[in-house]
Amino acid sequence: MFNVGEWQAKVGDQPLHGYYTAILVSEGGQTKIMEETVTIASPR
Repeated sequence: MFNVGEWQAKVGDQPLHGYYTAILVSEGGQTKIMEETVTIASPR
């Protein structure tokens, strides 16, 4: 499965956001992350 989304967090007073992708696989009846990428977007 291919999963894409947006994330957001706050470090101190600095808000951050970005995007992620993940490739998920089923192994032994459990879902596991095979590969993941994360980017940090420029401030809004």
